[in-house]
Amino acid sequence: MSWIDIKGKREAASQLVERAGEILKTAQEENGELSAEENTNFDQLHADAEKLKEEITQLERQQEAEKSVEERIGRDELEVAEPNHDLANRAFDKLLRHGSQSLSPEERAAHEQRAISAGTATAGAEFVPEDFYNSFVEVLKHTLWRRHP
Repeated sequence: MSWIDIKGKREAASQLVERAGEILKTAQEENGELSAEENTNFDQLHADAEKLKEEITQLERQQEAEKSVEERIGRDELEVAEPNHDLANRAFDKLLRHGSQSLSPEERAAHEQRAISAGTATAGAEFVPEDFYNSFVEVLKHTLWRRHP
């Protein structure tokens, strides 16, 4: 499982705990005590959240074990980096979706700085953010492959 799956399970556990908190808050506002049904729901929500926490712990332990094995046999890590949402990338995305008139002065400056920079691609000299370019290349590969198998 990837970090995305673990993150989803964390969010689900958090939502269960929040719903349990809402039950408590509602009961306190009404009469200060939980009814039998509310108590059952409260306990079930916490039990489900605990089950998710245990699954998360197991998944993280498995990830660490796999990472350790990969390191021992000399392979590079096979992690997927979290998406980078820096100002220049957000500005580029906004420019494509809504046009140049939608950019704030700081977004415009960040985008223009990237567009006119000189140097290597890692120093910001590309016109298209790398993650967009990589996605675009993947779409082209799949499109061309379907047409010419």
